[in-house]
Amino acid sequence: MIKTAIVIGGSKRLGFQITRYLLKNHYQVFVLSRTENFISKIERKIPIDNLTVYKMDLADLEEVDFATNKLLENIQKVDLIFNIAGSEYLGKLETIGFEELTYILDAYVRGNIFLYKKILPLIKKSYDTHIFNFSTNWAIDKVGYESGNSIFTTTKAALSKFLDSLTSEYWKDGLSTTNFYLGALQDSTNNIISIDDRGDAIVISYKDIIELLNFLIKAKTLRITDITVLPKEKGCGKDSIHYNGIDYDTR
Repeated sequence: MIKTAIVIGGSKRLGFQITRYLLKNHYQVFVLSRTENFISKIERKIPIDNLTVYKMDLADLEEVDFATNKLLENIQKVDLIFNIAGSEYLGKLETIGFEELTYILDAYVRGNIFLYKKILPLIKKSYDTHIFNFSTNWAIDKVGYESGNSIFTTTKAALSKFLDSLTSEYWKDGLSTTNFYLGALQDSTNNIISIDDRGDAIVISYKDIIELLNFLIKAKTLRITDITVLPKEKGCGKDSIHYNGIDYDTR
């Protein structure tokens, strides 16, 4: 039986790569995104017959309501949910305008919670749904102060804790969640992976994330709730993959 996935924010960067991966592996894919023009970027060799896109801005609850109603009309079961949607604002709090601040909080906190409330009946009916939520390592580490990331980190941390709590409420209905706490990702505009003077990567490649996802999706005996993934850079003593409190040195 064909498996079904929902991708929230699946039109660009890592979300686009996840959408491609799912289509290549013959999933029925439903993308919730502010844009639809990414479809033309999918290679011809990848079938898109199983792709449905609902245009939706998370900050607009009426759009979320409309899109999720259409989704629920056309989906009977959901196996996987990928949430990649997030703000790109990395400025300091004192430099952001009130309207932009309000938009970010409305979209990536309020809007996300409202979306999950809408699709919760589907999750309960499916009785075996796993959420992959993509957060930032700043949400769990006291690092990155120089980056001015307080607003971005707040939205990501809030969603991670919300999904943890939601899972604790509905695990008997088959809900489970893995939070990915990611370091710096590659620039989506090119396929060049920056390296340091030792030849180690200083950003995480989309390819590596997809390979890790592929392993987790296919693993039958593992339940992994939190993963921290950092690039293999000079400041790290080892490849930084952290599973549920256990560090694995992959060098």
